Amino acid sequence: MDKITAHNKIRQNESEQMTSLIGMVILLGSLAMFFITIMASYGILRVRSSNWGMIRMGNLAILLSWFNLIVLMGSSYVFSKISKIAKETTLTASIRWVDSTIICGVIFLGLQIFIWSILSSNGYLMTSHQAGYFLYGLWITWNSFVYWYFSVAMV
Repeated sequence: MDKITAHNKIRQNESEQMTSLIGMVILLGSLAMFFITIMASYGILRVRSSNWGMIRMGNLAILLSWFNLIVLMGSSYVFSKISKIAKETTLTASIRWVDSTIICGVIFLGLQIFIWSILSSNGYLMTSHQAGYFLYGLWITWNSFVYWYFSVAMV
């Protein structure tokens, strides 16, 4: 009886691993198609545009964007370590790591709003030219994708 039960558990585990593998392949394929579509649309819009780089962003917006990227990467790194830390330390230490991830996320959102206000005050609007249209369209598309992903993943 033990051998049959163990065999069934191994078979079930292999089935679950195959399902996870298929899901991962579908996700990676979808993300690859999304990336290729964004790059193709960028190339087409860039070639057709006569005034792509006419309005400059300014050094502050570019520096804040790079700093914002570093904040987002730091938040992702801390978030990836939470499960390991939760297993090894106390609940209080784990909550500190979760709090630091939330703080990094709030800093990211605040800087993102500030950068968008700088861009809009410099003339980077969706209706101003194709570069602005692409920038805002990419931002809206990406946030919609992230919202959809987390909505499905949390269910």
